[in-house]
Amino acid sequence: MIADFIERKIKYILILPLVLLVLGLALFPSVYGYYLSVNDVNLSNFQVKTFNGLENFLATLGDTDFRRALGFSALFAVCTTVPEVVLGLGIALWFNRRALPGKGALISLMLLPIMVSPALLGIMFRLMLNEFVGVLAYYLKVVGLPGAELLSPQYVFWTLVAIDVVQWTPFTFLILYSALQTVSKELYEAASVDGANPIQLFRYITVPTIAPFIAITAFLRVIDSFKVFDMIYVLTGGGPGTITTSISIYIYRMAFNTGDLGRASAASILLLLPAVGAARLRAAAHRAKGRGVTMGKDRLRRFVDAAVWYLVALLILLVFAFPLVNTFFTSLKSNLDIIATPPTWAFTPVTTHYENVLYAAGYDFAAFFRNSAFVALGASTLVVLACLPAAYSIVRFRTGGQQLFAFIISLRLLPPVIFTVPMFILFQALGMLDSVRGLALVNTLFNTPLALLLFVGFIQDLPKEIEEAAMIDGASTWGVMRYVVLPLLLPGIAVVMVMTFLWSWNEFLFSLVLTFNQATTVTVGASLFVTAWGVRWGDIAAAITLSLIPTLVFTFFVQRYLVSGLTLGAIKS
Repeated sequence: MIADFIERKIKYILILPLVLLVLGLALFPSVYGYYLSVNDVNLSNFQVKTFNGLENFLATLGDTDFRRALGFSALFAVCTTVPEVVLGLGIALWFNRRALPGKGALISLMLLPIMVSPALLGIMFRLMLNEFVGVLAYYLKVVGLPGAELLSPQYVFWTLVAIDVVQWTPFTFLILYSALQTVSKELYEAASVDGANPIQLFRYITVPTIAPFIAITAFLRVIDSFKVFDMIYVLTGGGPGTITTSISIYIYRMAFNTGDLGRASAASILLLLPAVGAARLRAAAHRAKGRGVTMGKDRLRRFVDAAVWYLVALLILLVFAFPLVNTFFTSLKSNLDIIATPPTWAFTPVTTHYENVLYAAGYDFAAFFRNSAFVALGASTLVVLACLPAAYSIVRFRTGGQQLFAFIISLRLLPPVIFTVPMFILFQALGMLDSVRGLALVNTLFNTPLALLLFVGFIQDLPKEIEEAAMIDGASTWGVMRYVVLPLLLPGIAVVMVMTFLWSWNEFLFSLVLTFNQATTVTVGASLFVTAWGVRWGDIAAAITLSLIPTLVFTFFVQRYLVSGLTLGAIKS
């Protein structure tokens, strides 16, 4: 009897955990945010709320700082997206030219910046641009360019743009490189026979074929750049003054510095409306097979061509990996070597900074590491448990139609900062502030859209005939999922778990807002070496290097799967 009931209602049972997660951690905080936005409430008189209607909205719209922050975020999104897409496409075309040994390893190294927390990358650039110890600041000054002045009001905007381009161009490269793998080689061959030159091949075959991928990549980067918080927060704090205050930093300051929860909630809702509208913009791409690899006929020419390819690829890699390399070297330098002028690259390595990080009194890095590991492992496990059955129900039973799927995916487009105030209050009421359990739940929510998108794409790729054959043999829906679907999806499950682990490990905003001491993670803990007596650059570099170990290891293991997982499966769905 119970088995029959479960079989009849299986499509609802499979999607129930995901629905409960979204209702509890997204819908309720959103509704509560609306409630706060129409009340006069702040951190000091939180228990006494006074209804004030649209006053918070009018005050926010009339606030010069709000309009300036909105303009900054919009301009920043445009100025970062354009070069990231153009450079990503150019690098993808270069890497797609040759099928040479070691290319997979180079691609893995290219992806390192996107595996690093934006907050930690901001600290790395803060180190490189420091007036006294900054390697980049020194060499720029030597060639007559601004060095430490790059963080002054005159240059700081473009400095932030450049840092964002360094971190996220590898992301656009990843998607567009994968898109190039779908362009049929036969198309190029046929056009070449008709006399088409390389420029014509690019204009009339490459661009039209991968245009949907380019549009999706640009759309994702505009959304993510608009809601930037971590990198700017640790590098400039929104300054000098309010020059680099993004809309996310504005809301954070309004809530937790000024303490005006009503105004912060009103600003969040004003930011939420265009994000929801943007969620309705959708794109699709069709899959194709083939690889466009061009080989020369002459042996010497092939050798020279390959040598040039490796040289350019290594130069590209040097640009994007240099912040990580410099941070690693700094962690091994003595304090005298760190402040040496000119910067020294030949030095005797020391482990002093690692000893300070691991054994310094009052700084329990091992606890930070454990917290991050627990949050990341917990979130990745919960994401799979919630999204895999839900994706199967959505694909095979059309549960919720397109509305439920679109709503959950739209969460990916919402700036996380709009949830900080209601999440803070909700977790305070539930006793989950400064809790790794609370952080794990939050990271589960914000990784759900991408995980669901990937699982839907993976399940759509499974031959339905295998499941139908199992049902003819008497298997129930649950049996089909357990013994047929689950084994076939193990590679996809691994990809989703690793990606969720990486993003949860690197999360900064909610770790900053929802933790104080017991649940501090490595991304927040690395900044604690900035003290009232100065900045301990060597210790910061050592803490960052240690925190990068899991992300670097996972990057090498999943690089080949990311190429297909982040594009073909996701874009198809």
